[in-house]
Amino acid sequence: MAYLEEIPSYKDDLLHAFIENENIITLIGSKDQNIQDPVDLIGENIFPNPYVPDTQSEVKTYLCMDIYVPRVRDKLFKDVQIVINIFSHKNMSTYKGKSRVDLLNIEVDKILNGNMDFGIDSVQLYSVMPYLPNNHFFGKQIIYTVQNFNQRRCRHNEHKI
Repeated sequence: MAYLEEIPSYKDDLLHAFIENENIITLIGSKDQNIQDPVDLIGENIFPNPYVPDTQSEVKTYLCMDIYVPRVRDKLFKDVQIVINIFSHKNMSTYKGKSRVDLLNIEVDKILNGNMDFGIDSVQLYSVMPYLPNNHFFGKQIIYTVQNFNQRRCRHNEHKI
C-alpha cells in the first residue's frame, strides 16, 4: 500500500505558498471582496480539494488542488501528481486586458515547476488542459508530476495522529 502520509502536509504547503503570493491574491480577489487577510480566501476562493461552486451567480475566481498517486512503481517509489484547477466566472475572465486564468497559471507555475519540496526530485509540468466546470466558468487544469518514496524503510511507526 502506498505511503500517503505526506499528502495533507503537501496541501498545507501549497495553500500557504498560494496565499503568500501577492499576485495570486490580487488576481483571485474581486472588487466585491474586501481581503483583509489572505488566509480568508481559503474555503472561499482557494480550496485544498476539487471544488465547483453551487451557485452560478457568484462572480469569482477559484484555485483548487488535489494530489493523486496514479502509479506505484515498486515498493520504493511512486509517481505523485499535483493537480491544480484554476477557473473564473465568465464575467471576471480578464485582468487588465489579459486572461485572469492564464496569469494565475503563470504564478502557480513559478511556485511549482522545478520545486524540490514535494518529492525526491523536482516537480515537473506534465500538462495544461481546458477545465470547464459548468457553462458559467472557464479555466485550466494544470498537472505536475514528481517522484516520491512509496514506503517507509524503517520498522517502527514514529507518526501518530
